[in-house]
Amino acid sequence: MKIVLVVDDSQVDRRLVGGLLQRTGEYQIIYATNGKQALESMELDVPDVVLTDLHMPEMNGLELVENVKSSYPLV
Repeated sequence: MKIVLVVDDSQVDRRLVGGLLQRTGEYQIIYATNGKQALESMELDVPDVVLTDLHMPEMNGLELVENVKSSYPLV
C-alpha cells in the first residue's frame, strides 16, 4: 500500500484530500499541518508521495518541496 503525506494548514482541506484518496483503498494517508511537521513525520516514516499546500505558516509548500527533494530524492 502506498503512503501519501497530505500537508495543509487547513484541517478541512487536509481531510477532504485524504478522504478522496482513501476511497480508492490503495493509499495509507498520513497528515501534517505544516512543512516543519511534515519533515518531522518523514523522519519516522518516509511516504511515497507528498501532497502539499503552497501557503502555510513556519514553512511554505515550496520550502517543503526543496527540503524533501534534497533529503528524500526518491519521494
